Amino acid sequence: MRYPVRKAALMDLIVRTDLNRKIEEVKMELRENKHMKLEYDKKADAIYIYLSDVPYAHGENLDHERRIDFDDDGVPVGIELHCVSKGVITDDLPNKAEIERALGDEGIKVSARNSHTNMRV
Repeated sequence: MRYPVRKAALMDLIVRTDLNRKIEEVKMELRENKHMKLEYDKKADAIYIYLSDVPYAHGENLDHERRIDFDDDGVPVGIELHCVSKGVITDDLPNKAEIERALGDEGIKVSARNSHTNMRV
């Protein structure tokens, strides 16, 4: 038995499928950090890491040295790091491995926080 498919419903399905595909492509690009760019201000002892060129909507401080900026959908678009000459704690940062690699390329020491004492190790 054949059921007639309305043209509008079919077009709606095509548009939704294409939109979902584009959303997945953007998520993949963010995961692969195709847009990642790092700005290092030695005088300010700070680094800003651009994870995406999507506009900033709001930010969240992890502590007094680390802040993550998000877009309207809650996807991280940037990371602000202060006091980087002392080293950077990368715990809780998105794209941790790529960020550690980029910081190492700039000669910035990466450290972890000891979960039992809450101190740098």
